[in-house]
Amino acid sequence: DIWKVQSSSQLLDSVCILENYMTALIGLDRNANLEENEMVLINVGLGGVALAAVDIAANVFRAQVIGVSASEEKATHVREKGAFASLAFNDKKLVKKIEEFAAERDIKDVFEGSEGLKFKKILD
Repeated sequence: DIWKVQSSSQLLDSVCILENYMTALIGLDRNANLEENEMVLINVGLGGVALAAVDIAANVFRAQVIGVSASEEKATHVREKGAFASLAFNDKKLVKKIEEFAAERDIKDVFEGSEGLKFKKILD
């Protein structure tokens, strides 16, 4: 694919964005094997690869994305990228809310932008 880059963009910024999106695409394609309307939980944290994963999962795979991020401000950005639900880490009922989503409808996979399996443990 070819992406148009604004002439005002810094080359390094463009390369970083491309790397984030390619990493997210490869991770989602190889590991999640998502289909339309399947639910995926993405641990966004502070952004980067996982934020790109939200965008790709929601807008390319047409999956239902639950994003968990570091702050309410970032949660708003996650919703803008296409997540149908976005929660902040500081939410005292975070685990309970994730369990409620999982009980209503299976969460097919968990994508974590940073290393670790924090949320997979919740769903097992």
